[in-house]
Amino acid sequence: MPSLRDIKRRIKSVQNTMQITRAMKMVAGARLRRAQERLMTMRPYAQEMASLAFHLLEYVDSVEIPLLSPPNPDAPSAVILFTSDRGLCGAFNSNLVRKTVRYLAGVSSQGKKIKLFVVGRKGFSFMRRYIARNKLANVELSTIPELESSSAFSRFTRVAASLEDSVREGQTSSVTVIYALFHTVVKQDVVIRSLVPLDKEQIHPLMKETPAQQEWDAEREPADTILNKAVFSRFLATQLYRAFIENWTSEMGARMTAMDSATRNAEQLTDTLTLDYNKARQAAITAQIVDITGGAEALRQQ
Repeated sequence: MPSLRDIKRRIKSVQNTMQITRAMKMVAGARLRRAQERLMTMRPYAQEMASLAFHLLEYVDSVEIPLLSPPNPDAPSAVILFTSDRGLCGAFNSNLVRKTVRYLAGVSSQGKKIKLFVVGRKGFSFMRRYIARNKLANVELSTIPELESSSAFSRFTRVAASLEDSVREGQTSSVTVIYALFHTVVKQDVVIRSLVPLDKEQIHPLMKETPAQQEWDAEREPADTILNKAVFSRFLATQLYRAFIENWTSEMGARMTAMDSATRNAEQLTDTLTLDYNKARQAAITAQIVDITGGAEALRQQ
């Protein structure tokens, strides 16, 4: 049985951990509020962009727009995985990489080469070990440096332009994003969205309303080709940015939930250890009283 000193030392250690997890919960909560405000601002814009792209598809010649009909369907597929830079957010990262591993297995079984871009140090570290351990020669792993240090929309515009150039030049046949979709603080779903090639079936889930509920009556300027290219390029950048914001908000929700759970567990463990300490202390006092009583009785009998 551990000594009183050991139990007291452990109680102190748990209390220190509880202070850290409580502070991290408060920080994650503050960041979550900011992330939610940003997400609620971003979602309507992304939905309107999806609606615009959906209706423009009726007037577009797919041959003129590489994002609709990639010139080289046999080129590698680009997969962009959003994860977090830090841990202590429960099963957030493990859910993302587990879904990614299953998706890569499905694409690899079709004989496709994959360019895997990972945003977030945790996901990159895991995928690097996984690819090396399983010797996946058809998967090329890299990061997107433009997205590592900033969440500015202009950076996503440049990344989208780079992806579009890669599709146009026949180096990429498709673009898929994997991220956590935010619902509530305790619920985030891992989703896989195919962004290239674009079609109505892929755009439809990104819209706020169904096409039947929306009216489309607009005059298009300037020339169709120029307008269409600009809209679909903007659509790709917007969806990449939305994926990042959704994932970031989900991360903050998962981290706050994990730290709240850790704090409550630490409180319960502190109560249990305190009870053990009191029991051990009471047993030690009782033993001392028995020794004193026994010694006094022995002296009296002499």
